[in-house]
Amino acid sequence: MAWLRVVVIEDNVDDAELIVRQLTVSGYDFEWQRVETSAAFSEAMAEGPDLILADYRLPAFDAVQALRIAREAGSDAPFIVVSGAIGEDTAVAMMRMGAADYVLKDRLARLGPAVDNALRDRAVRREERANAAALDDRVRQLILLQDATASLAVTFDPPSVIRTVLRTAAQLVDRARLGGGGTWYLVPRDGGFFANDELSLTYGRKGTPVGETPTLREAVTNFRPATTLDPPAASMATRAGDAPRWWTYVPVLVEGRVDGVIAVDHEQPGKTATSMSTPVVNLAGIAGLALNNAAIHEREKGLAKLLQNLVGHLVGLSGRTGLDAALHDATQAAQRLTGAQYAFAVLVNPDGSGVEHRVQQGISPGQAAAIDGPPTCGGVLDRLAEAHETVSIDDVETSIWFLGWPEHHPHIRTLLGVPLSVAGRQLGVLAIADPPQGTFTPRDVTLVQALASQLSVIVDNARLREIPSPLRAIAGGA
Repeated sequence: MAWLRVVVIEDNVDDAELIVRQLTVSGYDFEWQRVETSAAFSEAMAEGPDLILADYRLPAFDAVQALRIAREAGSDAPFIVVSGAIGEDTAVAMMRMGAADYVLKDRLARLGPAVDNALRDRAVRREERANAAALDDRVRQLILLQDATASLAVTFDPPSVIRTVLRTAAQLVDRARLGGGGTWYLVPRDGGFFANDELSLTYGRKGTPVGETPTLREAVTNFRPATTLDPPAASMATRAGDAPRWWTYVPVLVEGRVDGVIAVDHEQPGKTATSMSTPVVNLAGIAGLALNNAAIHEREKGLAKLLQNLVGHLVGLSGRTGLDAALHDATQAAQRLTGAQYAFAVLVNPDGSGVEHRVQQGISPGQAAAIDGPPTCGGVLDRLAEAHETVSIDDVETSIWFLGWPEHHPHIRTLLGVPLSVAGRQLGVLAIADPPQGTFTPRDVTLVQALASQLSVIVDNARLREIPSPLRAIAGGA
């Protein structure tokens, strides 16, 4: 069992010792302190107790006052009344006020089970709050991404694009409750980088030159986020006496190359930073698309419409809540925007035990029904669903994963698969096959990656909403 900090509200020392002894007999490891006044209890609350055991009435204090102090302090520590004599009406009133249980002093054998139940109920409540907070954060992040997408759809000036991206990245970090500081856009140049913040972009300043750190090189080389305690420049280092700040670098790809790196500093490292990087990765995909859109707008006015259509698809996808509808829209968008003959989406089960959903475009219902099993591109598609990076196959039949064509299956030559993933968890793949030009272009890759980023968030949110309430599960098993 976990170590507990216990507060015992009791004026009788012998009774307090009996209560503590019963806790020990019940198998708990703990430290404890006895208090018998309001002032002493308020001081004990400042230390964050895990369990409160209170006599109902003391000479200068009572359980009603103690429960009120505990709740006003924001504590969720289980509050159990342990009294020599307490009527049923009084006990019910205390539990309505928020007490977890009551135990009579002449029946202390009930104390252990009462504490077990109270601590278990608290764990359930915390898990529910965490799930609700996670879903709330995801919704707010999705709204931010949707707003940024809509804004960037009509922004063709690269500095304006990057200003919007940096502003949105800062908001995403705050939504992830990571204590975000600043955001920079690091542009590769002359063997190093130039760091631009929103202010320097607004006034057209050159930016701060920074060297290429190992973590920056890792992000740029591997095309994926990287986190470190080392700032990109000494001028950005943590001041003496301040808590260490972490830096997460997320590359922005434009037509298959790194245009720049979104740099975000924040307080929380590790797993929390990974959860933060997911929406920033999605933002980087949108940023790459917007920057690509700006370049296309300058070079070829006609192609700009294509990118605007993609943004429209992304906005449409963000409003989807059902998996089947989202998968259908994503595959349809991938097919239309790239001109590919086929598009596929495959979702794996959350436990990795197999395929959960399949959606395809370009294969008629009659043709799909005639195939011996679902269209899998000779088995290659299911293997792509397990891949953790974008894979382009020029000739499916020469792939090491190819298992042969089932009867009536169309013979597909080229295949591009982009993983669907969130925070390192593999969800599946979004793929296109047989583009009109015969090979995939960097623009095809960017388009499908942008769709895959948005689709990954939608799939993850849909699964998060399907998590059953622990309380309902316990109630159903009672």
